[in-house]
Amino acid sequence: CRDVSTTGFAAVFPAEPATGHVFVSFPEVPDAAPFAVLAKLVRTRPEPGGEVLLACRYVHTGDGK
Repeated sequence: CRDVSTTGFAAVFPAEPATGHVFVSFPEVPDAAPFAVLAKLVRTRPEPGGEVLLACRYVHTGDGK
């Protein structure tokens, strides 16, 4: 990841996803490693080598408890 915050992240992917949402995990963070988080694609930007920078916002569901 290039940037991670409490509301979203930016990361370089090999290609733009076919949908407007992605599931991501953070295996390098021990407490978060077992989980995947749904995120909505906010914007994309081409990167050198044909890769794509994705900016995504986490999708919050439920009542926040």
